[in-house]
Amino acid sequence: MEQEHRRVIFLVGPTAGGKTAVGIALARRIGAEIISADSMQVYRGMEILSAQPTAEDMRGVAHHGIGVRGPAQEYNAALFREFALPVISAIQARGNVPLIVGGSGLYIDALRYGLAPDAGRNDAVRRSLAAQAQAEGSAAIYDLLREKDPAVAAAIHPHNVRRVIRALEACLSHAQPFSQVRAARQGLAATHRLRLFGLRRPRPELYARIDRRVEQMVAAGLVEEVRRLRSQALSATAAQALGVRQIGVYLDGQCALAEAVARLQQDTRHFAKRQLTWFRRDAQIEWLDVSAAMDADEIAARIAETLRAANDSAEASPGRPADSG
Repeated sequence: MEQEHRRVIFLVGPTAGGKTAVGIALARRIGAEIISADSMQVYRGMEILSAQPTAEDMRGVAHHGIGVRGPAQEYNAALFREFALPVISAIQARGNVPLIVGGSGLYIDALRYGLAPDAGRNDAVRRSLAAQAQAEGSAAIYDLLREKDPAVAAAIHPHNVRRVIRALEACLSHAQPFSQVRAARQGLAATHRLRLFGLRRPRPELYARIDRRVEQMVAAGLVEEVRRLRSQALSATAAQALGVRQIGVYLDGQCALAEAVARLQQDTRHFAKRQLTWFRRDAQIEWLDVSAAMDADEIAARIAETLRAANDSAEASPGRPADSG
């Protein structure tokens, strides 16, 4: 029973890969409550942009972390961890299983491994790095990060200036490479039985799903949602939501809607590719190769059976060490 109580399940993968539907189907099968590990689904007023599940989708399954912050509020991995940890404890106290569903790799790692001590903001360093990036270009500060901490640099795309700056900020705030400081952090992996499942589809099928989703988002009112968002102040995180910039160009009269939609589809495909690159480095993820021929409940059934078999094995071998992957 103690092993069951300490269990936390993760469902990860690229955008439009089917995580939401599979997560809900899995939650119904194993008595789980879902915590969203999505950096954009946390925002109210971004229901279409972030592909939030509807009330009908969520019926009968408790969800946490969806639509709980205004778009002017900042959000990051540290805030997500601060929110999620007590929710996980509360779910377990109710006798249910925490099911973390999302594609934000940093958020998921913050839960699994914790965050390095003293990794907070240093506004002066951040402003200096931002000014350097503006004057010298993104390549210059990425090269600086590679010099200071190649291990961290290898996990960040060179064009993701915001993350490069954040990593350098943390790196320059410590007397040793941030990757070494980070190695000492502690998270759920040290105290819980974690299982990570990833959904993987053939690349052409995934890209077709992305293109179709963007078309459905436009039909559901994406343009009006972006128009409303642009009329208010957005946090740095919310402003990076896919669709804000691409549809914004159309709203500014700089291109036709069809061109904006095509750019959004392309940028979303590129984003999914980066997510896959991130997750492929993680040897703890148990990948499920899924296809259009499989519905969400069928995929969820496969995961549930895997969990059931592992649980039976653990009960038969009470001396077995805790599973951290």
